[in-house]
Amino acid sequence: MNTTGGLLNDNGHSPQLNDGWWAAFFASGNPRFVDKIVDQLQYFDERTDEMLFFAGATAKWSLASNARTHSLVQSAIEKAKATTISRKQELLDEVLKEDPARIKQEIRDIVQRQREAGKWK
Repeated sequence: MNTTGGLLNDNGHSPQLNDGWWAAFFASGNPRFVDKIVDQLQYFDERTDEMLFFAGATAKWSLASNARTHSLVQSAIEKAKATTISRKQELLDEVLKEDPARIKQEIRDIVQRQREAGKWK
């Protein structure tokens, strides 16, 4: 990371990449990895590309879960919320206020509706 930026330079969108950023955050304590996950929230409203939705959905759930147990995660979310635009602010507010179990159920409901509509396999 010191010479090439490591995972901070990755700009993809997937649940697996979110997991990598979490691993890097917990290994380093660098909140920029949390910022990378916050950036994935924009895909929570995606309803065409299933993989992009899951990038946003896993970001939302994992941020909510980790904010409850790690003050640096909560701080990074609050900082992002103060400096972002409307829909992302709404999502960050939900991350801070909603129970992670409720978010997980919301994700399941969205997936079920999309599959019943024949949009996702």
